[in-house]
Amino acid sequence: MFRPIADARYWFQSAAQEKIRVRRAGSPTLLPPRGALVLSDGSTVELDYTDRADEGKIGGPDAAKVVGLAWRDRQGKGWSAEVRGDRIARHRGVGATLAEAVAAATDAYYTAEAAEADLREDSVAHLDRELARHDWWAHMSDSYGTALAGERHMQEILGIAARCPADTVRALWAKYAPADGPACPV
Repeated sequence: MFRPIADARYWFQSAAQEKIRVRRAGSPTLLPPRGALVLSDGSTVELDYTDRADEGKIGGPDAAKVVGLAWRDRQGKGWSAEVRGDRIARHRGVGATLAEAVAAATDAYYTAEAAEADLREDSVAHLDRELARHDWWAHMSDSYGTALAGERHMQEILGIAARCPADTVRALWAKYAPADGPACPV
């Protein structure tokens, strides 16, 4: 699950514990010492995980405006950023500076969103992808959540199929549906 604010809080707690461990054992640090919250307008709130005073910055921005998290690698050579938009997919970017990493992650996000919009315009390609992704046995799951997700996905597939020619739907259904699975809706 993608929770940038919770992850930043965890890094603060872990940095404090790691500082004690490093002092005792003399071993190298494993966590990134610096990071940033990425906001929806592209700005960032920089954080120093080794400075507990910076932990107060996490509560500053509105949680709905936080779309990502950035961190500096342990060697201090570059930054990585990860953002998430309306969908579940995460988009990662790497750069020499924080701004470059955020820009790369944001560009990856917008490129993926544009590709998704193009795919959704072509009903046949969209149906092909969704049938290939569908869990045909979700209704057999012991997990109610899995069964419900499968049912919702099938409803989405049926909506897409309604916009496609019947012979194409039958051909794609035969290609992906198991022999003893649900019958083709058209």
